[in-house]
Amino acid sequence: MEFLRDIAGSSDCRLPRYWLSALYAVPIQNERYFDLTGSITFALVSLLVYSINGPVSWRESLLTMLVWLWCIRLGVFLFLRIIECRDDKRFKEIRVNALRFLGVWSIQGLWVLLTVLPVLLTLKHGAHSPQVSPLDIAGVSLWVIGYAMEVTADYQKTQFRRDESKKGQFIQSGLWFYSRHPNYCGEIMIWFGVFCVSVHTLPTTSLKCWAAVSPVFVAFLLMFVSGVPLLETQAEERWGKTKAWQEYKAQTSMVLPMPKHKTKVA
Repeated sequence: MEFLRDIAGSSDCRLPRYWLSALYAVPIQNERYFDLTGSITFALVSLLVYSINGPVSWRESLLTMLVWLWCIRLGVFLFLRIIECRDDKRFKEIRVNALRFLGVWSIQGLWVLLTVLPVLLTLKHGAHSPQVSPLDIAGVSLWVIGYAMEVTADYQKTQFRRDESKKGQFIQSGLWFYSRHPNYCGEIMIWFGVFCVSVHTLPTTSLKCWAAVSPVFVAFLLMFVSGVPLLETQAEERWGKTKAWQEYKAQTSMVLPMPKHKTKVA
């Protein structure tokens, strides 16, 4: 566990950083800067560890760049979205309870650390191999496909929400025709891609297993905690009694884009 303490220390993942943000957010019950704070932390942590663990290989530079491309794009997107929508439904019940809301801000550092763990482990312990491996190619391919899927899905849903003629409806066009949550599929693919690029540079089985925590954690969080369950519950509350939603739900894959199921709803 010594290597985790080293990484946590060098990456500056300390609770006071998030409590400072919470000092503003909790009293006024405002989550506007939550995702932006997380994205900035991802960028700063990866850059800090990158800068203090040189010299680095092309692979370590690539991993750091992938984190930056992901966190800047997603952070800006989520920040602009919450400005436009004015609130985040994930926090609807949490923000009214000061202790629960503070708790969410407090665990943000753990979320950042676990998610970016493969990159931090590679920067600190990875072998500086100049050769391109099949895992590098597979990982970058997964990342590019996942990134394109997430960006496209976010754009399609944003445009749908802005269309006044679609007000009160749910999106079922574009990538959303093939998946009820294509953006989450893209997010999961991104971190499995990062893991693939990272894992074969790590010298021990223990480090490889710790690196695997990241994609598993992201998938678990989105599939069973704050992503799919929350949105599915909200969808059921809004459209659960409509035939259109029941057909869409029965015929459309939950996360992985797939051809429609041939299921009819009475």
